[in-house]
Amino acid sequence: MVSLHGSTAAISDAITGAPGTFAATLRGIDELIRTPVHLRLNFVFCQANRSDFPRFVDFVAQRWPSLVGSPWADVGIVFSFVASHTDVVPRSATLIPTYTTVMPSLLAGLARARAIGLRVGGFDSMCGLPLCLVPENERAAVASKAIAPSVGAGEFVKAEACTHCAETYRCFGVRRGYAELHGTTELRAISRDSLAPAHP
Repeated sequence: MVSLHGSTAAISDAITGAPGTFAATLRGIDELIRTPVHLRLNFVFCQANRSDFPRFVDFVAQRWPSLVGSPWADVGIVFSFVASHTDVVPRSATLIPTYTTVMPSLLAGLARARAIGLRVGGFDSMCGLPLCLVPENERAAVASKAIAPSVGAGEFVKAEACTHCAETYRCFGVRRGYAELHGTTELRAISRDSLAPAHP
């Protein structure tokens, strides 16, 4: 898992605060691509790169075409959202975007990745999306195993809508820090009638 947070040095180096690391990371990935290592590139959404994801997908596909359709590259890109639960990251709207503002870029990047055969993951992690915001065609691929109440206890919160959601048993909700910053009005209940017939 190698973190790469933008399609250009201007974006990536600004996010990491370490000029020159974009170019160095690219060289490192170039070398990893030549090995049998199963490589995943980690793109963390924040305010500075929230519109860059479609360009990032194209950049990855063009620079490392072996990640596209490769039998061992089950997931080429893993996305996540900048953490709102650590003292290292300032809890500020200038850094942490809402899920809603990220969605157009995420969906456009996903469409581009699907069209060229580059797999994208990250929906089912603690740093991914609440299930009600996961695109319906992606939701079925998210692990259906119930999340134990002790997992993420105190760190995640849910909205009133979640009490009526058919998917709440396998959804973390949102980070408490995110809820304190942006609220929980983006969350909505998924009705059982809307689920695929094969859903447990």
